[in-house]
Amino acid sequence: MMQVLQFSGFPEKGVEDEAILQALKPGSSSRNQGGTFMGYPQTTPHAVAIEAYLSYMEYNTNHVGVFTNSNRQLTASQKMESEVIAMLGDLYGLNEADGYITSGGTEGNILGVWIARNYFSAQKNTVALMQSCLTHESIQKAVDLTMISHVEEIALEDCHFRMDTRRLEEAIDNLISHQIYHAIIIATAGYTLTGTSDDIREINEIVIKFNKQYGFQGWIHIDAAIGGMVLPFREQENTRWFECEHVMSMTVDPHKMGYIPYSAGVFMGRKNVLSWIERNNQFSKTHVSNTLIGSRNGAAAAACWAMFQHLGYSGYKGILDDLISKKEYLLGKLLQKHIAEVISNPETNMCCLSFNSFSNCLLPGRLEQKYATRAFSIQYRGSVINCYKLYIMPHISYATLDMLYEDIMEALAESSLKPSKSEVKPQHEKVISPM
Repeated sequence: MMQVLQFSGFPEKGVEDEAILQALKPGSSSRNQGGTFMGYPQTTPHAVAIEAYLSYMEYNTNHVGVFTNSNRQLTASQKMESEVIAMLGDLYGLNEADGYITSGGTEGNILGVWIARNYFSAQKNTVALMQSCLTHESIQKAVDLTMISHVEEIALEDCHFRMDTRRLEEAIDNLISHQIYHAIIIATAGYTLTGTSDDIREINEIVIKFNKQYGFQGWIHIDAAIGGMVLPFREQENTRWFECEHVMSMTVDPHKMGYIPYSAGVFMGRKNVLSWIERNNQFSKTHVSNTLIGSRNGAAAAACWAMFQHLGYSGYKGILDDLISKKEYLLGKLLQKHIAEVISNPETNMCCLSFNSFSNCLLPGRLEQKYATRAFSIQYRGSVINCYKLYIMPHISYATLDMLYEDIMEALAESSLKPSKSEVKPQHEKVISPM
């Protein structure tokens, strides 16, 4: 009889392989084809990415340091990591990029703030940080760690759910009046809660204006963890962000929309930006410490490299076009019945929904559990409302979307609530707005 494994502290003796393998089975997954996992931007990794990852697992590859600015001979996986950064640099308009594969967006955001703080601190200048109220909480971690004391929260535009650039100008003007001429500006390409994005080119123009007038210096760090592997395949010319002279660094997560196993984030910046955190490495005369976490798994580099090569620009665009078509299909059904208020960037596969047909805009708990999504609150037209974010990923089928719609209609019937009519704007509008 096979032994059933139960936790009781560190095992005194080993057990047979069969029992271990049985215990390792994950059970049913809502991320299988047609599954219902919709509340987070993750999906079953692509088969090519899995194969590439597994092919390097047996070597237990350990990446230390940054390879994009290295003159030494690189191993196969190190060369792949360097080429991954170069490929993404080409996507975002940066010919000479430095960077490395990280544990994810939080590490990349902390790193961007840390580098910028050190850069400005070396000039012995007071530095401020500017963000919106939707900025990811990892930036607050970065603020705490770097001990930046002056933080400005910029309000959102009423209709677009992005940083209000008029308020940004006012905030910079206020900084200058207090003799603060240096700021780290966090711009987001794909907010986690709404999918909307800041106008990065306009933010850059504002920094240029204040630089010319007052010598103000702004370091724009882009949090593109969500949008970095989405927006370039729909708005190619508008997402060459490094063509903006004050965009200095960014983070992107290929393990989200890139369909690569966790963890595989990327930090990248202009050439030599990582020198501002560089330290001597005590155990090696040929390596310096210029990353945040130190040792990294080289298998992630192989998976990223393989996927970028396998799909290419056209492959990623084709997948995204299909996912956005599915999103529009779902929104069309919901809007036709006036079931929800919708915040949606037409160029992404994500949407934010407030189900105003339900009490307090909250879905029944069983639907939250079934579709793996949870409510959160945001400011909306002068009120605080409850919302849900849904990501349409490759494991989501039209049948899944029909099932979600039918479950919502059934729950409405059970609650004896009639759908309330809400203001509806055309889905095809290019302007990002609540519908």
